[in-house]
Amino acid sequence: MEPNISSPSNEKLKAWLKLSDSKAIKKSRQFLFHDFELLEEVFSQKTSLNSNFLGLITSERSDFPKLYQNQPVYRLKKELFSKLDLFQLNSPIGIFEYQKFPEFEYSPTISSPEIFLPLGDPLNLGASLRNILAFNFQKVILLKESAHPFHPKSLYASRGAGLFLDLKSGPSIQDLDFDILALDRGGENLHQFEWPKNFRLLLGEEGPGVPKLKNLKKIEVPIGPLTESLNAMAALSIALYSYRTQYSLK
Repeated sequence: MEPNISSPSNEKLKAWLKLSDSKAIKKSRQFLFHDFELLEEVFSQKTSLNSNFLGLITSERSDFPKLYQNQPVYRLKKELFSKLDLFQLNSPIGIFEYQKFPEFEYSPTISSPEIFLPLGDPLNLGASLRNILAFNFQKVILLKESAHPFHPKSLYASRGAGLFLDLKSGPSIQDLDFDILALDRGGENLHQFEWPKNFRLLLGEEGPGVPKLKNLKKIEVPIGPLTESLNAMAALSIALYSYRTQYSLK
């Protein structure tokens, strides 16, 4: 059990407060997990690919399950804990560390589906990761334009999906120079598309969309004329479901 933290100048507290910023997460290789109900599932499964549990932050009067009795527990004054409690859930917050994501290495042979994400909005990224895991895909390449998968908003939207995916760091979306499918307007109608068993799939950035790449094959989710485009997460979900109608979940 760690001593109570009651001073706003405490070094641990100041470091934790920075973990709402992607740069601080990358620099420290630590992140905070705010969804305590899901945190219990993650902790009890002990199957996370990408992180190690370091301890628990709670307010000074909160109880916590026996599951955590042998882990470091940091008790904060209520007003200090409130500053960390970004979503005002009023429940304990987990502290994790993670290893640097391996760099994506191109191979002309694709052994399993690979999904390339440039999503700069942490909520969109998180929701996309959640759906990727739900449809039982594993390999995700985070392009340089992408938000951090362990940003608090990404974790909250993904319900921790990034902890269980095979995440790799990729190049800029502008530097993709190999054959790849892309979800974009003007492509082959998804209803008629025959998915290869293994593929590389690219989403466009929010706003700019998919750049002009020479080795691109587009597939399109058909939508009505009154809507310009689908949200990236929604389009991805439809595409992954389409794949699963041809290659079912096991």
